[in-house]
Formats: sequence, structure tokens, C-alpha cells
Amino acid sequence: MVRTSLLGWVAVLVTAGGAVVVAPAPARADEAAFVGPPELVRARPMREQLADVFDEVGAAIDEHLGVLTNDVLDLRLDTRHRRGRIRVRGEVARAALALDSAVRWERGGAHVTARIDLRLGDHAVRIDVPEFEVRPTSVDGERGVEVRVPLITGTF
Repeated sequence: MVRTSLLGWVAVLVTAGGAVVVAPAPARADEAAFVGPPELVRARPMREQLADVFDEVGAAIDEHLGVLTNDVLDLRLDTRHRRGRIRVRGEVARAALALDSAVRWERGGAHVTARIDLRLGDHAVRIDVPEFEVRPTSVDGERGVEVRVPLITGTF
């Protein structure tokens, strides 16, 4: 009587007399498993992965700022669309001040649209600040920020 079995990559042959013969098993392809070339799993682009990480960091910063400032400062970042929102608001007795700004990053700078709300007693004033631009700059090796405020806007 002859019996064979496959243990890993080695075939073992046991004869009726008890002799054992070991030989490498022949390589066989499993035809049922082969259905064509493997499909490549496409990872999301790195910029999307970074945008997700920055959005999570921005949300964490906003949450901590809210707790630390008793909801006086609010910061929202949308890095995927290159936008942000900064709100500062405070109230003392019958006076209140609120600054609300929308920030849009493009071409190496930030375009800011802001609104200031001021309330004294029963009187309230809303000031819409014209859009201005903020850009990094350097003068004599000193780094700083340049704020560009339009004096006259319109088409000619």
C-alpha cells in the first residue's frame, strides 16, 4: 500500500514497508484563483489626505479655542476649498463687539472680507469692511505681513 500527502511544499511518500521518501512537490497553479491581472487599489491623492488631516487639526484647534476663550474666539478652516472663518465676539454690560471675517487663500495671499458689529445700549452699528489682501513680505531680512487695502474699487 502506498500513501502520499502534501505537507507545505514537500511531498511525503510512505510505503507499506515503512520506508519514507521525501521529494519536492510539483508546483501547480490554482486555475480557479487566477481570473486575470490583479486590480490596483488606488489610494487617494496626497493633497486630499493632507486636506483631511488639516481639517481635523483645524476642528481640534477650534474646539480648544472655544473652551479656552469661553466662545469669544471661533476659527473654522476648510483647507479643501482654501477658506476660513474667524469670529471674535465679546460683551460687557450693555456693550458688545463682534468681528466676523471670511478668509480665502489664493495666489500666495489671503483675501479677507470682514464685518464689524458694535452695540452700545439700544443702538447697533454694522460696518462692512471692504475686502483687503494680506501677503507675507520681507524687508531687509525681517519677515512681516503686508496688508493691501483698496482705496478705490470699480471698473473704468
